[in-house]
Amino acid sequence: MASSSNSPSGSSTTNILRVISADGFIGSWLLNLLLSKEYYVHATTKVPQPDCLTKCLLLGKIMTSFPNQLRLFKSNILDYSSILPAVVGCRGVFHLACPIPFAHVKNPLEEVIEPAIQGTCNVLQACKIANVKRIVYVSSGAAIIKNLYFSKTGPINELSWSDGDFCLKYKRWYCYAKTMTEKNAVKIAKRDALDLISTCPTHVMRPLSESPTNANVAYRIFGTRPRVCFLYSE
Repeated sequence: MASSSNSPSGSSTTNILRVISADGFIGSWLLNLLLSKEYYVHATTKVPQPDCLTKCLLLGKIMTSFPNQLRLFKSNILDYSSILPAVVGCRGVFHLACPIPFAHVKNPLEEVIEPAIQGTCNVLQACKIANVKRIVYVSSGAAIIKNLYFSKTGPINELSWSDGDFCLKYKRWYCYAKTMTEKNAVKIAKRDALDLISTCPTHVMRPLSESPTNANVAYRIFGTRPRVCFLYSE
């Protein structure tokens, strides 16, 4: 674990980045990449140590490999007071956290949509207060693909969005949440003069780093909620 100062091991604060949701798949590999390039990182997880290290095997290996460059924070994106301490002193922030529904959602507004939008608002507010230089918001291809008229409007670009009405009609809650969250983030960034970049990954196929398999991977393999579980060992 790094020292208690804003700059681990006394490094310059201009070299510190923050990764939100570092115990997810993309987050853990991003964390590994940044540390390998000698950045210092404040990483947030939904659960405290040692639970997060058990959930994500790669994160445990990263802690062992880069003990002096990494500082872990337990953070809930719906709790602004837990976000700000990890952001202070950071030059850039990678925001990856978002609820992903797997089974039937009883209340999509409370379980998916509002947490995605409000959580991102909290992150952007913390970045504004902490004077973060750049924010990378990891959106999703889900914010783009649910639109029936793309073939008539030309190539997909920065102006291409999933159709909110279509998403609501067919209960594509995650697509709707990602679309509304990114649109709102862009508005906030313009209002508050924040340097915001959005990236929209699609399905991520990879060797597993989690044990046991998470819901997203299981869904891609089984197509429905699995009735079995399996472990991955390296």
